[in-house]
Amino acid sequence: MACLHWLGLALTGCRPHRIISSWNHRPMLHLLPLSEAMPRTALVTGAGRRIGRAIALALGEARFSVAVHYGTSRTEAEEVVTTLRQSGRNAVSLQADLGREQDTHRLMQDATDALGPIGVLINNAAIFEFDAWHDATRDSWDRHMETNLRAPLVLAQSFARLLPATAQGAVINMIDQRVWAPGAGFISYTVAKSGLWTLTRTLALALAPRIRVNAIGPGPAAPSKRQTPDQFAEQCRSVPLGHGTNPDEIARAVLFLLALPSVTGQMLALDGGQHLQGAGITTLVE
Repeated sequence: MACLHWLGLALTGCRPHRIISSWNHRPMLHLLPLSEAMPRTALVTGAGRRIGRAIALALGEARFSVAVHYGTSRTEAEEVVTTLRQSGRNAVSLQADLGREQDTHRLMQDATDALGPIGVLINNAAIFEFDAWHDATRDSWDRHMETNLRAPLVLAQSFARLLPATAQGAVINMIDQRVWAPGAGFISYTVAKSGLWTLTRTLALALAPRIRVNAIGPGPAAPSKRQTPDQFAEQCRSVPLGHGTNPDEIARAVLFLLALPSVTGQMLALDGGQHLQGAGITTLVE
């Protein structure tokens, strides 16, 4: 079987070799096989920190120009831009409050003005706050819906309208494995992300054949602000594979989806099998 060296993995027969544990190894991502009709420009929302940062840097290694969106993490976003520019990539930081639709409407135009036509949209920014059936407020509901569901739709609308008629594009929505196995908590967040999963499939049909729309559903990837390091480690150990994912692996999954021209309307779960445990599993503080 051919080795998938450009993903940093080597598959032999049916058994994968040990995955590089540090994820510091960087394969030759500039050899990533992409459609020549796709502009090598990307907008990544929430790209100053954590998963968004890893995605922006991986796209830079794949020779994309990158618009690094941030809401409040200006310093972190500018550090990402500096890193990209030092590696020879064109990059710009763009501020927008995705909870305000007027900000969301201008973001794609700002990215296009700065970098030219955008070929890839990564809807990564999200609100992840706890609420339950008995205390979910209108404010919590509206904020989750606006940022986690409405903003990705508005950005996809602008993306499709601004993409040149002869170009191909791709949208990747960062969702959550819990849309396949929802629990009792995080009501507003889960409903918004479930809506985004439905939107992913709807847009995959509506925007075909020029634009592919896919999703990634992470499981435990980094400690939340509600978790101690020990709680996060225990959560990772509780999933079937005994470990979660990490931002760099998620970034590689983005590149994987971009390289597969026949894939649309799909969600790739990177969760150590967490979604297989079902809704009845009680997890640690998330």
